Amino acid sequence: KDDQSPYAATGEPDVEVCGEDDLRAWVAIKENVGVQWIELFYENPVYLSEVNVHENPVNFESDLKGSAIYKISAIAENDLVLVIFDEEERDSIKEVQCPAILNVPVSYELAPGISSKMTSEKIVSLLLFVNTTVPGWNQIDAVEMIGYENYWHTNNGTVVSGTYTGNEENISEINS
Repeated sequence: KDDQSPYAATGEPDVEVCGEDDLRAWVAIKENVGVQWIELFYENPVYLSEVNVHENPVNFESDLKGSAIYKISAIAENDLVLVIFDEEERDSIKEVQCPAILNVPVSYELAPGISSKMTSEKIVSLLLFVNTTVPGWNQIDAVEMIGYENYWHTNNGTVVSGTYTGNEENISEINS
């Protein structure tokens, strides 16, 4: 895992000194060539609720607030592509730490009053788009996919299980 290959972005975060070049984190082959991407596949598909990207921003004082992540797409088992983070969300980042942890929560409104804090499909991979024009060699140390094995959502604040189809007879309350 000490070679800056895509494999270096897997597993637990292991960069020891933030802000310095580290062989244990993935980095694009070339600097300042626009948007590059890396796709990470996960052994256990989940209904995705959150992604944590552990970055090692070599220059975390940049005008892009330290995050070189341009966009994150989640790829479902059925090949559906869901954009869960894009340039607009990145521009809302107010504070950058080193190491930087980009936390991306997932939330969808299925219908008025019915929301889900996870994707409607099981996710098998994440596609991260990295802006290499952010000054320095911005590295990805680890990408954590957090989710659930079973699907649930809320209906006017009540947690329910099942898949929302527009027909409330297909859902049941979860006792908490």
